[in-house]
Amino acid sequence: ADVLASDMLPDRREASRRLGATVTFAGSADVAREVKALTGGRGADCAFLAALGQAPFQQAIDAVRPAGRIMVFAATSPGETASIDLGALCAAEKEILTSYSASVDVQDLAARLVFGGEIRVEGLITHRFPLEEAARAIDVASRPVPGVLKVFLQAPAGAGC
Repeated sequence: ADVLASDMLPDRREASRRLGATVTFAGSADVAREVKALTGGRGADCAFLAALGQAPFQQAIDAVRPAGRIMVFAATSPGETASIDLGALCAAEKEILTSYSASVDVQDLAARLVFGGEIRVEGLITHRFPLEEAARAIDVASRPVPGVLKVFLQAPAGAGC
């Protein structure tokens, strides 16, 4: 299957290509038009939405095919809203799925795969901080700017982690 990725930051698009995306788009592009051009007018089977806001949400809805799925796992807070055309969504039988966090079983599986070396994550980690710099690490991780993908917080040796 082809993986198409969209992001506002060029370095994140490059990381997407490095990690297997077939094609990447700037978040400011007409993503739905580009996706449909690459899929013979059909649209994507599924869109994974990791960005907040009306524009990315609408891009995801517009980019998926009829009966396609939109998976929303962007960090949201109560009170955040988005306006959607329910009639168009329902008529096309598009499905919106949401997730706040993985189940304990899925987290356990992910940990086994990562720590067992079956899934390589080194290419995602762009910043490392010692535990005593946790506040700085959180600050860097919470403000996505060019050059920041994932931030790693390292416990001191012998800390039992």
